[in-house]
Amino acid sequence: MCLSNDIHASSTTGVGLKKNVNPATVENAVQCPHNHACLSKEGKPCCTIAETINNKVFFTHSKKPTACPCQMAFGNSFLCTCPVRHELYLKHRI
Repeated sequence: MCLSNDIHASSTTGVGLKKNVNPATVENAVQCPHNHACLSKEGKPCCTIAETINNKVFFTHSKKPTACPCQMAFGNSFLCTCPVRHELYLKHRI
């Protein structure tokens, strides 16, 4: 389901993540083309977060554009604007 080639191995699986994400956050991510795959039992986020600035701006490891509408170019880097991805990173560091 995920269109990104930027998936890195993680020590955390997607098990139980859906219960830990605020339903209002999921509702705010209506443009997700992946049908919230990162919240499924087997799912992993389609991008990995490289760094964050003040837990508000999320830079990804990706160095090339993907089909995700939540990805934004910023110079030579890309930002993730997905509220579900932000919450997963802040709560679980994945």
